[in-house]
Amino acid sequence: MTATERLRIKILSQMADGPLNLAEGAAKLGLSYRQMRRLRQVYLRDGDGGVVHRLRGKTSNRLTKPAVRERVMTLCRGTYAGFGPTLVCEYLLKLDEPIVLSHDTVRRWLAAEELMPRTRRRGKHRSRRERRSRAGAMVQMDGSWHE
Repeated sequence: MTATERLRIKILSQMADGPLNLAEGAAKLGLSYRQMRRLRQVYLRDGDGGVVHRLRGKTSNRLTKPAVRERVMTLCRGTYAGFGPTLVCEYLLKLDEPIVLSHDTVRRWLAAEELMPRTRRRGKHRSRRERRSRAGAMVQMDGSWHE
């Protein structure tokens, strides 16, 4: 249970006992009067469990099906081995039955399976000249044609 939920339960129990009314409770929680009325009804009906978010501990409704993930991962291990996430997404759209996924999802899946290709390392941005052997002994050059 989060701290916000604990605070809500504390204020709702004070409202049930009597010293606090709806408007004061709403002000303490930073909610509107109507929202507080709705929250109080849920609390009176379900008790402490009514304040806790009902989707806690459950899988998301937006979760990609495990069969789709397994198919994509087998393709990434075989046909698309060494491909980056963006290229994998482009090739998934070209299949007979296209699979529409974001590259971020594919990147997370590849990283979890340790199939991400290694990133290229760039060289140094600038190459510096080597220092002269003595201080002040820098060579002076002139690129003009005349003496």
